[in-house]
Amino acid sequence: MVIVFVAFYVRPVVIEYGVSEVYEQQDMDAAIAVIRDQFDSFEGCKLFSVRYTDDDFCQRELDYCNILAPDGITYDACIVFRTEFRSPIFGGGAWNANHIYDWSWYLARTGDGNWELLTWGMP
Repeated sequence: MVIVFVAFYVRPVVIEYGVSEVYEQQDMDAAIAVIRDQFDSFEGCKLFSVRYTDDDFCQRELDYCNILAPDGITYDACIVFRTEFRSPIFGGGAWNANHIYDWSWYLARTGDGNWELLTWGMP
């Protein structure tokens, strides 16, 4: 039983970069770092995977990102990831106990600037 428990909690996060003609791995890693920083505030949650959607989806969602942009900002790049994670075992707050979630994460930037996390949650 201890082995199963330990294996469940030390499972590494799987990163799926997919195939992109728009973004290099370093662009994706920078965006994933922003996601992981936010995710770390989800007390008791366990991240299982982060996966890039695809270039076409990201291009289509750029207009949506610009709707979310602060006044005076026009983004020229959008990147979207999906994550799978488990909520706290005993739940709490808005979390269902020990539930597997699949969320979308939208990030955008201007030029070669830093990625900004605009929104995240249920797809």
